[in-house]
Amino acid sequence: MEVKQLFIEQAEISQNELLSKVNECNAKGTQSNFESRFINEALVAIDKVLECDFLLPHDRVLLEKTYRYGSDSVHERLNYFSNYYYAYANISKGDINSQQAAFIQINADTSTMLTTILGFNRSICGIGGSTDNYFVERMPRVLWALQFVLKEQLSEIYLPSIYVLINLEQALTEYLFCRDNQYKDKAKELLIEVDNLINQFRLKDEVNELLKSNTQLSLFFVTQLIRTNNVLGRNDETEIPQTKEIPQVKTENKLRIFTSLFYLDKESFLTHFENELPEITNDIYRSKPSISNFLFLQCLAFYCYLKPQFDNIELNLNPISKTKINLQESLRLIFNGYDDSNKETVSGAELNVLLGYNDETLREKVANTIIGVDKNTLDSEKKKHHGVFEISDMELRVRLHQENYFLCMPFKSGIEIKTPTVPEAISYQIFRPFIHFDKTIVIFVTAKRCSQNLMNYIKRMEDKLGWGIAVLENEELAKLLKVNGQLN
Repeated sequence: MEVKQLFIEQAEISQNELLSKVNECNAKGTQSNFESRFINEALVAIDKVLECDFLLPHDRVLLEKTYRYGSDSVHERLNYFSNYYYAYANISKGDINSQQAAFIQINADTSTMLTTILGFNRSICGIGGSTDNYFVERMPRVLWALQFVLKEQLSEIYLPSIYVLINLEQALTEYLFCRDNQYKDKAKELLIEVDNLINQFRLKDEVNELLKSNTQLSLFFVTQLIRTNNVLGRNDETEIPQTKEIPQVKTENKLRIFTSLFYLDKESFLTHFENELPEITNDIYRSKPSISNFLFLQCLAFYCYLKPQFDNIELNLNPISKTKINLQESLRLIFNGYDDSNKETVSGAELNVLLGYNDETLREKVANTIIGVDKNTLDSEKKKHHGVFEISDMELRVRLHQENYFLCMPFKSGIEIKTPTVPEAISYQIFRPFIHFDKTIVIFVTAKRCSQNLMNYIKRMEDKLGWGIAVLENEELAKLLKVNGQLN
C-alpha cells in the first residue's frame, strides 16, 4: 500500500478512535488513566500531522477541532494535578502495585499538560487558571517521591522512575519553548531540578544498564537531553546512540523508537522506517485499532516531512457537525433591510467607496446594520484588537429559527486584498471558527468578489460537512450598506 493511502487511512482511523474514546468517557462520566493516555497519544499524533504542509484548509480545521475536543476531555479530569500531590505518599508508603499505579497516574497528568502546551502553540488551547497553576506548584512532590526511590535504592522501580522524569523534562521544555510566560521562571527551576535528579539516577549501575539495553528508552532520553540543553543554553556535547538496526520488539515499541530517531538522526530514520514499513503495516492492519495507530500516523507524518510524497491530499475525516443550516435564507434575520437591499442599485463610484474602506471602517459599517444583538456587544466586537487566539474578526451570539448560534464574521477589506478577487488561500480564516464552536455559522464579509475557486470551495464544504457559511461580497455588501445609510 502506498504511503499516501496509508496516511489517509491512518488519519481517519486515529480521528475516529479518539472521538469514540472521548464520547465513551463522556457517556459514563469518568475517564481512567489509560483512557487519558490513549487520548493524549492521539493528540500528539494530530499535532505532528498538523505540521504537514499538504493538508487542505478544511482538513486542518477538522483536525484542530478534533484536537480541541480531545484536549478538553483530558484536561477536565486533571483535578488540580492531584496525582502529583499524592505522589510522595503513594510511592513512599505503598507496595509495588501502588507504586506502579502512581507512576501511571503521574504520567497521565504530565501527558495532558504536554498536549495542552502543544494545543496552545497552535492557538487551540489556553494555558492558565488554577488547574494549570498546580502543574508547577505540585510537581516538587513528584520529585520528592523520586528522591525517595533513589535514597531507598528501590531498583525494581528505577525504569518507571526514569520514564516519569523524562516525561516531566519533555513537558517542561515544551512549555519553556512556547510563548506563554506565566510559569517560565518556576518551570526553568523545575527543569534544572529534574535534570539534576536524572543525573543522580545515572550514577546507578542499574540505570546505565537500562539505557544501554533499552533502545526506546535510550533514544527518548537523549532526545529530551538535547532539548534540555537547548532551553537552558548549555553547549554540552551529547553523544547520539548509533542505531544500526531496529531491535525485534513489539510494533508499538518500534514506532516509539522511530519517534525519537526522527529528531536525532533523520537519515537513519528514513532508512530504517522504509525497511520496517511493510512489516509494521501488516501488523497494524491485522490488529485492532490501538495506540500503535497513533504512533504510526505520527511516523508517517515525519516520513512525509522528510521525503515529500504528494502536494495536496483530501482526508476522509468526521465533520463532527451537529447542525445543518441554510444560512443564506437567514440573512434577513441578521441584517437590517437585507431584503430591501436587493432592490437597490449602486454605481461604480459607490463601489469604489466600499473598496476604499480599511478593515476597521468596514467592520464598523457592517456592525451598524446588524439587528438582534446588544449594542454594547456590537461596539465591543467591532473595536476588538486582533490576537493569536482570535477566532474571527467579530463573534456574536444570535438566535435563528429557535436555535442559538455563534455568528462569526471574518472580514476582508478592499485595501487588504491586493488581487482582483479574494483568493482561495484565505479559506482557512473562513473555516477556522468551526474549530472552536459546535453550533456556529460564518458570514464572510468582503469588499471584493471571491474568486470562483474560493466560492466553489465554500459551497463544497457546505454540502460535504454541513457547515453554515454565507458570503456577503462586493455589490451585495454595498447595497446593504447603502440601504442602511452606511455607504459614505
